[in-house]
This record gives sequence, C-alpha cells and structure tokens, in this order.
Amino acid sequence: MLRRLKWRKSKLRLGDLVTVRTGYLGTTAVVTEEFAGSNCVDLVISRPKQQAVMPEYLANWINSDEGKNQILQMQGGLAQQHFNVGDMKTLKVAIPAVYEQRKIVNVISSVSKKLDHLTTQKSQTQQLKKGLMQKLLTGQIRVKPEPQDH
Repeated sequence: MLRRLKWRKSKLRLGDLVTVRTGYLGTTAVVTEEFAGSNCVDLVISRPKQQAVMPEYLANWINSDEGKNQILQMQGGLAQQHFNVGDMKTLKVAIPAVYEQRKIVNVISSVSKKLDHLTTQKSQTQQLKKGLMQKLLTGQIRVKPEPQDH
C-alpha cells in the first residue's frame, strides 16, 4: 500500500507533458493513451490546465528554439546538467487563445508529417542508389555504350 502511494505522483495521465531532466534537457512530449497509466522516473511531469493551454502547443513551444534557450539558461549541476521541476514553473511562455494554439499545433503537425514522409523517401532513394551503384560497379548490370553521331 505504501509503495502505491509513493508512485502515484509519477503515474502518467493522458495529456501530461514529460520533460527530460538530464541529458537532452527540456526535450518534451505529450503522453498519449498508449502510455497513460505508466510510471516514470527522472522526468519532469507537467499537467497544464486543459482550458488554458493545449499540451501539444506547450510541448511544441518547449521544444522550440525559444524554449530550449530558456532551459539552457537554467541549467544546474556541474558534470551532468539538470532541469528541475522548479525551472519548469518559471518558463515564460507566450500563450495565445486556444483556437490559435490549435491552428499552430495543426500546422506544426502537418509540416512534421510531411518532413517525416520526405525523410523516408530520401532514405529509400539513397538505398536504391546505393544498390544500383553496387550492381554497376560489380558488373551485375552492364552499361551499354551510347551510339555516336557521325
């Protein structure tokens, strides 16, 4: 019974933000249904008020250059840098109206999906090129000489 109470604070809920404390400081994600109910260690868990700020908007802002710059200025620790719960509470975040947050999140999501798709296409094209080059260089595919004009 005592253990359950001890871990209750670190139990993740749908829509929570989880932020890296050590290593890649400030990297933030929104907890999805898949991870709701999980327990975590050494992450900052934030529970924004749904009506005031969308978790997806806040995660995008924290992962932005402005968010990262604020976090880097707050670093503590000598050898291994840390980002603490108190630091999260002091971030200065521009929070537009919810309908604007939704638009921003949708645009970022759309661009991210397109970027992921293009990255996959690039990787597949590079693999195809590598395979073709290998076949050409080993003679598995012969190159026919072009006819010459006279």
